[in-house]
Amino acid sequence: MKTLVRQFFDSQAILTEEEWAFFESKLVERRFRKGSIILMEGDVENYLSFIISGSTRLFAVTPTGEDVSIEFATANCFTSSYTSFVSQTPSRLNVESLDNTLLMSISYADLNTCYQLCSTGERLGRINAENYFRFKEDRQLSLLTMTATERYIELMQQNPELLQLTKLQHIASYLGIKPESLSRIRKSINVTTN
Repeated sequence: MKTLVRQFFDSQAILTEEEWAFFESKLVERRFRKGSIILMEGDVENYLSFIISGSTRLFAVTPTGEDVSIEFATANCFTSSYTSFVSQTPSRLNVESLDNTLLMSISYADLNTCYQLCSTGERLGRINAENYFRFKEDRQLSLLTMTATERYIELMQQNPELLQLTKLQHIASYLGIKPESLSRIRKSINVTTN
């Protein structure tokens, strides 16, 4: 399992054997059953986690009690309430496992020690933070410039497995639409492709 984390990092910057041995010693395996809350709103995110298998959903609850999906993450991706993690402040998000999920996690303190002792680790942190920022900007732009149908098609192309893992109401909230609108979009796409 830790080998998958190393392969992911080595695709971005090669860690020396000593750097990897130190980093690997700080990784903690965490398992969650489908539907488990990994992090609850109001708690401080103590871990940055890499998904070995399974998937997660980050969501917020509005003052009216509406559940709004913010992000989905699948195998070979990071998952956490990142703002809470880097600022060590209470999270405004919940993190839920969509199916049985295996995470390799590193604590805030251990990651910062890795950054201090390992220049490659610091570089990997920067690369992944930049990738996350790019993802967030793309998501923001899609919400502002694309139609709901275009956003749904893009989601289907990028993450087709999500359609089997999560409820349609969660996908609809992620797309910024009501479940009824998503049903109409799905129906019109099925009619068009048949």
